[in-house]
Amino acid sequence: MISNENLEVILFSLPIYQLLYFTIQLISFKKTNSARRYLGLLLLSMTGFLLLNALYYSANETLMVWMYFIFIPLLLTLPPLYFLYILSLVKEKNHLSTISRFILFIPPLLVLLLNLVTYGFNSNHQKLIFLNTDVSLLNNPITTANYGLLVFWTGAGLLLIVQLVLAAFKTVKLLKMEHAAVQMRPSHLPYMQFNWVYLISSGLFVFMVAAAAQLLVVSNQTIVSAVAFNLVILFSSGVAGYFAMKQDDLFTQVSRVGLIKPPKKTPDRNHPVLTQMEEKKVVPDDGAGEIIRKIETHFLQDKPYLDQRFAISDLSRKTGIGKNKLTLVINEVMGKNFYSLINDYRVREAMDMMKANGKNYTIDAVADMSGFQSRSSFYACFKKYTGQTPREFMANLKQDNQPTETKKA
Repeated sequence: MISNENLEVILFSLPIYQLLYFTIQLISFKKTNSARRYLGLLLLSMTGFLLLNALYYSANETLMVWMYFIFIPLLLTLPPLYFLYILSLVKEKNHLSTISRFILFIPPLLVLLLNLVTYGFNSNHQKLIFLNTDVSLLNNPITTANYGLLVFWTGAGLLLIVQLVLAAFKTVKLLKMEHAAVQMRPSHLPYMQFNWVYLISSGLFVFMVAAAAQLLVVSNQTIVSAVAFNLVILFSSGVAGYFAMKQDDLFTQVSRVGLIKPPKKTPDRNHPVLTQMEEKKVVPDDGAGEIIRKIETHFLQDKPYLDQRFAISDLSRKTGIGKNKLTLVINEVMGKNFYSLINDYRVREAMDMMKANGKNYTIDAVADMSGFQSRSSFYACFKKYTGQTPREFMANLKQDNQPTETKKA
């Protein structure tokens, strides 16, 4: 039979493992976009806070005596990291200066400093007493020996509320502005799924409010409060992590779509990539050129990209070229990634289908037949490549195909 202690360990462990999974998937500092880095750091901070929170309530005093310094500062890093993530998501280049980014992190740095000069100068015995003290200010009048409690409330209460309000205000304003821009120009932020971003934001907001409420309101941990808290944290962090992963995946698929398009007039239309590279005076070495020719030939003749499950390992097997070498040529020489490469071909295929059989197929059917795994991916890639939504493209086709007399009328 599971005891209350074991049940609490399980309850506190579940959201930590869940967030750790999302963090491992996202954390990467090599050749990645800034939105992904900030998101990875955000999830890492959430994971670290939950780990310290579990130590705090499991009475693991030996570790918590030394880790308490960063306990509240970790919570306070979440709003600025969240804002920087949203800013990087809607701005291809983060326009905030180093000083501006530093200002965002003043609250956690301030609380860390105050912890060092209050809690830090206590003896180990006094630190243990502090960690086991009721956090209520009513039951603990502020004295010289109890300034650490005031810092605790200032950080987890006042500063966190101020940060949340400012982050929410700036984020809503930014998203409204970008959403209006997308309505006017579909090619703007084609990868941006505003519904997903709002779900991510809601999950993070609930996470931070629940964390602060548990620290400040629930002074005595019970099995009921542990269940309630961890269910809320599990759900909110799960929603934030899941849709953040989806948004990041869509960003990766769309980021380099349309960078290389078939030239309008060229003597060798079978190799648009090489021709355009020559026009730009970017001449690959003989080995890379031959690899690109094999890729283009395979794509044009066999259309493997129509398979939704087509992966770079399949391309490696069909062309006889190592996976690492393929990745290097696609990334460094062609200036793309594998997803954007095959999505370029899928968009072209979808455009051909619409031109030939636009009246017979729905847009969802075109997306499916051209190899896209999801409607969101198809719409995003199509907007990035053509500057139009699929519906706008279809409408323009119908207008162009109308008889001249009808157009004049």
